[in-house]
Amino acid sequence: MDRKIPNRHKFIHRDKLRGLTLVEVLAVLVIVAIVGGLVGPAIFNQISKGKSNAARAQISNLEKSLDTFYLDCGFYPATEPGLNALVTPPDVGRQCAGYDSRGYVKDRKLPKDPWGLDFFYVSPGENRPDSFDLFSAGPDGQPYTEDDVNNWR
Repeated sequence: MDRKIPNRHKFIHRDKLRGLTLVEVLAVLVIVAIVGGLVGPAIFNQISKGKSNAARAQISNLEKSLDTFYLDCGFYPATEPGLNALVTPPDVGRQCAGYDSRGYVKDRKLPKDPWGLDFFYVSPGENRPDSFDLFSAGPDGQPYTEDDVNNWR
């Protein structure tokens, strides 16, 4: 008994095979664009806030490292050699007799800010003359602008 299986497509109603019309596709694209236009800026704003918060945390960690340097040496590093004094003993300016041979930052490597740039360090500080100014130039990469993240505000 040899039975042939009938062609399945023969029995599917023609209306079930139709695709989406151009108007339906365009309507979906418009809805996706509207949702993206509303949600996109909120996401980018959160990313920007996150990077600023990360910069504040890094500045706080560097301040702790600089305070430890101060406890060991009795002074903060001068503007030159700057933050490099946390990695290797200063070779210009005041010398530190109690310098920790392991350095003052993890893995003896200075961190970059969340935008991939070096932190700025000035000692004595213009805004904190008793210690130092430490800041990131922020998203625009230009120091001393409105978007800087610093240790004095």
